[in-house]
Amino acid sequence: GNIVAVWEQETGWEDGLGFEMDKNNYGVYGQIFDSEGNKIGRNFCLSIEYTTHHQRYPSVDSIGNGGFVAAWDSYNQDGSYEGVYAKIYKGGMSEIFQVNTEVNRSQVRPQVKGLGDDEFIVVWNSNYQDYSSTYGVYAQMFSLDRGEIDTDSDGVMDPVDYFPNDALLSKMP
Repeated sequence: GNIVAVWEQETGWEDGLGFEMDKNNYGVYGQIFDSEGNKIGRNFCLSIEYTTHHQRYPSVDSIGNGGFVAAWDSYNQDGSYEGVYAKIYKGGMSEIFQVNTEVNRSQVRPQVKGLGDDEFIVVWNSNYQDYSSTYGVYAQMFSLDRGEIDTDSDGVMDPVDYFPNDALLSKMP
């Protein structure tokens, strides 16, 4: 199958091909390669919908059937330091959305893992979310069919849905 690479890059460079670029501090970019390592198409900007301030620390993984999801942190997009955003690429879909629901302080350094069957999990660090003076680790599962997944099946997206639990861990490969 194909391979997707993502990276952050400081602005001020040009590719000479009319490539859409984030011209503000750092941006996050991707490139698709075939199984032989040949480029498919051109580089693309993951965060082209919001290029104010910086977008950094991208992560990417497959979500099955040729699709992939990328996640990164973006400064001040949610109005309070950094927030975690993701974009799904599948069958022409290219939807950007905010991953974290807590927006106070910083949510940073996301890692995304495809779980198959169009589901994935994003894990990130969140500063002061648990009322300590350090970063805590949070996670959220998503499904292309259902959006956020209520992992404890109580009908409410609550803090237990953001922490590893049996339902979430059973999905991990």
